[in-house]
Amino acid sequence: MAQDPIVLSVAFTGGIDPGSPNLVINEWMAANRSTRRDPADGRYEDWLELFNAGSESIDLAGYTLTDDLDLPARWTFPVDTIIDSGGYLLIWLDGDVALQDPVNGQWHASFSLSNAGESIGLFTPEGVRVDAVEFGVQDDDLSMGRTPDGTRTPPVCLANATPGNANSPECPFRILEITLPSPESVRLTWRSVPGGVYVVEQSGSLT
Repeated sequence: MAQDPIVLSVAFTGGIDPGSPNLVINEWMAANRSTRRDPADGRYEDWLELFNAGSESIDLAGYTLTDDLDLPARWTFPVDTIIDSGGYLLIWLDGDVALQDPVNGQWHASFSLSNAGESIGLFTPEGVRVDAVEFGVQDDDLSMGRTPDGTRTPPVCLANATPGNANSPECPFRILEITLPSPESVRLTWRSVPGGVYVVEQSGSLT
């Protein structure tokens, strides 16, 4: 007898401030092994990209970034941090604030990301959440982000990392691993994305 397919759904729980819809956490990489070097020290380090989807420039002085939503003020944007309309801002998440140089386009937050998964939050100077994302285990040199740019869609794995530029399409779906735990069962492993729906169908015959 045919069985009904099992539907798995993952809900995106990152909160946003409806009053600040134009500034978005657009892309990030938590396991940068060989994709892009930080020009300040030549190392491969975590990074984050913001995108201004609004029609006016935004002064980010006093805004904060965090990797713990219960501690909004982990790192504060310095003065001279302006993100233009339709513009991207790249922040290195390397914990090396001594390399900070906004005049020359260098922003370095006081924390790095865990490739085992965590959260990222962006807050106003008053502590109001502007945007937040949550992610799970990250593969080396794969970025996650929004597509199209600046939208409030759930983050997805991106086909190519594009720090400071328009995001690429999302990664194509693929099964990562197939194992046989027992003669009666098959285990499938694939990368899931928040908001994604996956249907697994089974049959006793390949025909």
